[in-house]
Parts: sequence; structure tokens; C-alpha cells
Amino acid sequence: PVLGMFGTKPFAADVWAERPKITCFCGAVNRLAVEKIVEEFERHEGVEIDDVYNGCGMLTGNMKLINEQRTDLGFPDVYMACDVYYLENVKQWFQEAQIVSETDMVIAVPKGSDKVQSLEDLLKPGVRVAIGQSEHCPIGALTRRMLTAGGFYDRLIEKQKTFGEVVAIGTDTTPADVAIAYETDAKANADRVDIIHIDSPHTKAVQPFAISRTSMQKHLGRRLYQRIARSPEVFEAAGFRPRSGEFDTG
Repeated sequence: PVLGMFGTKPFAADVWAERPKITCFCGAVNRLAVEKIVEEFERHEGVEIDDVYNGCGMLTGNMKLINEQRTDLGFPDVYMACDVYYLENVKQWFQEAQIVSETDMVIAVPKGSDKVQSLEDLLKPGVRVAIGQSEHCPIGALTRRMLTAGGFYDRLIEKQKTFGEVVAIGTDTTPADVAIAYETDAKANADRVDIIHIDSPHTKAVQPFAISRTSMQKHLGRRLYQRIARSPEVFEAAGFRPRSGEFDTG
């Protein structure tokens, strides 16, 4: 009331701390671009960021186990998902998200291999296919969605029953002839693999950034987003297509 007499308006500020700290849950696919930005932001702002990189299935599973979404018990102040699919089932705990970037799923084959040129070739006998586990990792869930939309998934499962040539990544170390991967990961291994783009409208993975409703450091989280949004060249170098705009506080 006193400040109002002088024409000022109060606003909700972050809880004061000599060295503020936030927890950032970040889908593993984003690490190539985000990790250095976070490190630079920490130094510039004089803050501490507990950055947790993992598959988004694991990250969202952990969120659901944290009592009352309390950030002091480990619930993230900010979350950058591998795809909007992995924000949907926890979105009630976050403010409205802002899209940061996107990348595609591609076919990755050993350098110089000509065994596979399209999704149809995955069904050929003798072609050993590596796909992510749909229950645990985003690339697995998105691959299943893409293959199902194209009518390939059930046929691939039938091939597995007959020939045993489908490898769930993480459960089999036998070399594969082909893998479905994020383009960012494939480009990071360009010395060992060739990239084949997929003719499908379902290959895109879109990465959103959101701030927790229970965070006591929302302004700090917003500044972190703004720093990420001002780094399109970092995302481009990692193989992403930047899509950052203004943050909507929700």
C-alpha cells in the first residue's frame, strides 16, 4: 500500500537466495545443445543449476513420484522435453510451454551400406533393425508411432517372430544393419554412419521448455529460457532447427 502511493506496483519475485539454485530436467536428445548453454548461464548469473539429463520416460516417471511436486524434494523447476509428447502427461504441473527446437527421426546405416534406402527395406529378411524401447525412451515411442502410422510396425513385429531380426536398443549388443535415430545423434556420428531421410509426416520431434508451477525461482527459469532462445546457432550446429519465440508465462 505504501509503495502504491508512489506509483509503484508489486510483483511476484523469486525467493531470495545468495546463490539461487534450480533443478533442470532435460531430455537426453537436447544435451548436445543445452549443456554448454547451461554451464555459461551458471557462470554469468552466479547461480547453481542441477541439470538432470535422461530419457523423458524416466524423467516424467520421477516427477510423478515426487511428493506434491515440491522442488525442494527434487521436482524440476524447469523441464525441456525431447518431444511435446513427453510434456503432455505432466503438463498440469507446468506453465504453458514454449517450443525451442525440432529435429527429425532418420534412418542411420553403417558408412557405405546400401542395404536400406527406405522404411520398406526394414522388412526385408536378413536386415537387422535397431529401434528404441517404446516403454522407456522417447525415440522408441516416437518410432513406434511413426511406424504404426505408416503401417510398418505390425509387419516388423511379425518379422521379429519369424526371423528374430529386430533389436531393442539397450537389450542387445549385436551389431545392426540399420537404426532409427534422431538426426542430431546421427550427425554426431557422421564419421561412422550415413543418414537416410524418411518419407513420412510423422518423423518430427519437437522440443518444448516449461517452468514448474511450484518453482520458487520462476524468473530465473525464464531467464534460462531466454538464454536458450538466444542461441539458435548452438542448436543449428547440433543438428536442430531452432523455433524459439517469446516465452508465455501462462
